[in-house]
Amino acid sequence: MAETPDQAVVAFASLWRAEDHGYLHHLFVAPAWQGRGIGRGLLGHVLAEAGRPVELKTDEANDAARRFYRAAGFREVGSGESDGVPWLRLRLD
Repeated sequence: MAETPDQAVVAFASLWRAEDHGYLHHLFVAPAWQGRGIGRGLLGHVLAEAGRPVELKTDEANDAARRFYRAAGFREVGSGESDGVPWLRLRLD
C-alpha cells in the first residue's frame, strides 16, 4: 500500500500465494498518482514476496496495464472472457 503524508491511500496491491506460484490479484494506483514509479515499486515488493512464477489477469483492452507488465518481463500465456470482457493471463517466470 502507498499513502500520502496525511495517510490517504493512493495505491495498493494484493497477492495470493499458492504452493507453486504467486498470483497478483490487484495492483491499483490512483490516476492522479500514476507515472511516479509507485506501481513499479509495489510490483517489485510483490515479486520479492511471491517468488517465481507470478501470474495475473488483465483486461485485454487495458493497453497501459499490458505495457506496464510487459516492461516488467511478463508474457502472455493465455486468454479468456468473463462476463463478456476478454482478458489475458500474464506470467513472469
